[in-house]
Amino acid sequence: MHPCPLHRSLAWFVGPFLGVLLSAVGAVSTASAADEVRLLDGSVRSGAVGWVDANQITVDGAAFALADVDRIVLGGSAPSADGRVPGSARFGVWLSDGSWLPATARAAVADRADIVLVTALGQELALPLAAVRGWGERLPPAVAGVDRVVLVSGSYDGRVRGIKDGKLIFHSEALGELPLELGDCLALRLAGTDRPSDTLRLLAEVDPAQLPIALLPGKIPALVAAPTVALSAWPLGIPLRVEGGRRRYLSDLAPTVVEEEGAFGRTWPHRRDQALEGGPILLDSLRYAKGLSLHSRCRLRWALKGRYVRFSAVIGIADEVGLEGNCPVVITGDGRELWRKDALTGADPAQAIDLDLSGVQTLEIFVDFGERYDIGDRVTLAGAALITK
Repeated sequence: MHPCPLHRSLAWFVGPFLGVLLSAVGAVSTASAADEVRLLDGSVRSGAVGWVDANQITVDGAAFALADVDRIVLGGSAPSADGRVPGSARFGVWLSDGSWLPATARAAVADRADIVLVTALGQELALPLAAVRGWGERLPPAVAGVDRVVLVSGSYDGRVRGIKDGKLIFHSEALGELPLELGDCLALRLAGTDRPSDTLRLLAEVDPAQLPIALLPGKIPALVAAPTVALSAWPLGIPLRVEGGRRRYLSDLAPTVVEEEGAFGRTWPHRRDQALEGGPILLDSLRYAKGLSLHSRCRLRWALKGRYVRFSAVIGIADEVGLEGNCPVVITGDGRELWRKDALTGADPAQAIDLDLSGVQTLEIFVDFGERYDIGDRVTLAGAALITK
């Protein structure tokens, strides 16, 4: 864990919802029990997992490149949902790479204007303000070029100067310079946009309603957004999805052919990594950072040039239209049908698909009008990913 001065402010704030306390074993240099290691070829290995280095793991002594791993679940009990309704808000900290940390407290560090202490993941973490995008039960809306703080009296725009004498120094044109108790800041949004990483990393899926925590691989995990901030151990019982290896997201590739047409004079252009009207991709109450949102009628085509061996996604009608939607969806490779659903509806649960792309040069997804023309036909391909050779 990042070293901290001994003298710390007592200005703690306990959020209205208790954060998740991850059950974790102590950091080890050899191995720890694992329930499951799933590889990108679809095979599963069970046994004790150990780290060779940041690029390689072992499963019962057999070595595997981390880039070839889909996900890891370490043996042990996952944290409880602490009685929350799924998707309900609770206090957390958003990081500059898009990660979200469940947190229970904040504090200042004496003589450090750039550090905020949070109690998260069962331990105390010293986060550089540069790695923090904001905190609260919900992240306040972004305002171009300025910071936003939410107090009991309302929301205020200005600029955070740092932390001094245990207080957040906030400058507002209307109110001047204000020293704010950290506990009085119900929510905070710092200016700037997320800076997602493209390094090899593992995403800890702590809360399905939030984006996962990005961790650097190795014997001791560290935050991607703040590499000097290490956790005490890898979390148990939580899926750790490997990113930056052989997985490439379809939404990162521009389609070579786009044909879109509305039934009643309005066309809904497809969106990448967003819902059709903006905002996060939600499918069966799960939030996805990556994916495609399409509307009937739509034909998208990509030139793959035989570089990929598999295509996987979770497909369904977007949550925002409820039970609406009724449309056929066809996925083809070089004109050959790979997957078809004659009537995808909002009443259907989302379905995981895993398709063989060996040798495929061109991938096409076609969404046609259904029984109700294009009403509610918001097709989501959540986490749509290509696996390279």
